[in-house]
Amino acid sequence: MVSAIQVPIQMANNPTFHKYVLVFGRRSEYEGNKDRRDLIGAKETNNFKIITFDSLAESISTKHELSIGIRRNHFIDIVTDEITNEGLYAWIEPTNLRVGKVLHDRLTNGPRSYISVKDDDGKSIEALTRAARLVKVRNDSS
Repeated sequence: MVSAIQVPIQMANNPTFHKYVLVFGRRSEYEGNKDRRDLIGAKETNNFKIITFDSLAESISTKHELSIGIRRNHFIDIVTDEITNEGLYAWIEPTNLRVGKVLHDRLTNGPRSYISVKDDDGKSIEALTRAARLVKVRNDSS
């Protein structure tokens, strides 16, 4: 589903280099244990890093809010109920997204963004308005 984020279409021809992060354990488990630190260091590469859960929360007040998405076979399931970045709905084709009822209501009735995209008829339309029409909506129980 990498193609969902290779927008505009010209980006689909660009090579994609995957990088992975494994979040595992707490820093206190490694601080006093040189053998563990060496084992982790030996497993890491340029494309694979191992970090601790503590590091996710470091300086959390300075980090941007994120939307959480789960890649499914035919769409990306956005499980966050907030619009954290309007650009998400401009850069990813909304038909590739599934959202909950709460987020769908925010896309439909919430504040408008300053981002415009082309609609199917080629006319300019506000990104969240278009997204609200085209995203899949899940039952909040699923």
